[in-house]
Amino acid sequence: MNIPVYIQHAPTVLDGTAKVWIDDFLAGLPKEATILEIGSGTGRDAEYIERKGYPVIRTDIHQEFVDHQRTAYEKQVYIYDVTKDSLPPNLPQTYDAILARSVLNHFTLEDLKKIFMTLAARLNPGGKLAFNITKEFDLNEIASILKNNQIQIYETRAVEGEQWAYLLCGKKGK
Repeated sequence: MNIPVYIQHAPTVLDGTAKVWIDDFLAGLPKEATILEIGSGTGRDAEYIERKGYPVIRTDIHQEFVDHQRTAYEKQVYIYDVTKDSLPPNLPQTYDAILARSVLNHFTLEDLKKIFMTLAARLNPGGKLAFNITKEFDLNEIASILKNNQIQIYETRAVEGEQWAYLLCGKKGK
């Protein structure tokens, strides 16, 4: 991925299916909820969520995205490799909600098994998980992996003509 080109051409406004999906993800969360965003990229989604009054821990694996957000938004962004679960020790280690938009499609199904185990460990009981994934993945297989990690899919949105399936999930408990 050519990150500087991506940053230059990425939309700066959240709209459409993704906006409604994120609004639904936030519904019912208290304003003091701890939210971890994996793969913050250009910062568009975190900015949207923060404008609604929620704090977001922003992470990305790419230093270029981290630098961009630090410059563009003057925000703290952390390097995080979800495959190695390298969350900095100075951050909260569990969260009320985790968002991973346009991130998990970059991994194999075997990688996703480990990633969902990590996300389940990072999610508080009763916590929310939202992610989207390309429709090439078998959603029944994804649901099975999630279930094995005590995470239940509450809603799947697959808009005709779009390549993404948007999932809203929750961890059992509470």
